[in-house]
Amino acid sequence: MAADNNLNPQNRDDDRESVQISVDEPVIEGGEIRDIDPSQLKADPIKKQKVLTARTLAYILIGILTLSVVAHYSVTVWLLQSENGEVVDITDRIFNSWLPVISGFAGAAVTYFFTREK
Repeated sequence: MAADNNLNPQNRDDDRESVQISVDEPVIEGGEIRDIDPSQLKADPIKKQKVLTARTLAYILIGILTLSVVAHYSVTVWLLQSENGEVVDITDRIFNSWLPVISGFAGAAVTYFFTREK
């Protein structure tokens, strides 16, 4: 019987009315940080280098992926316009073997960049 009461829309409306949200509470201010010398902050240089390397690798591999896609379609259009249609099959095979490799590298680099230890 208890399950039937939960399915009744009237019971659900009653539960919603009993919830009250208060917006009269004061806002907690975080304040300001003053007079901190940057030399006092200690950052691990090895972690900083790892983050920089991961970001650089991710950007480079995404750039290579983008350039290879643009180059493939540009060459394909150029070959079709210059009436070299038989060469398009060769460039398609090269692109079809190159694309999974570079997209795998780019995906791994981006995944590492976003899921690294913080």
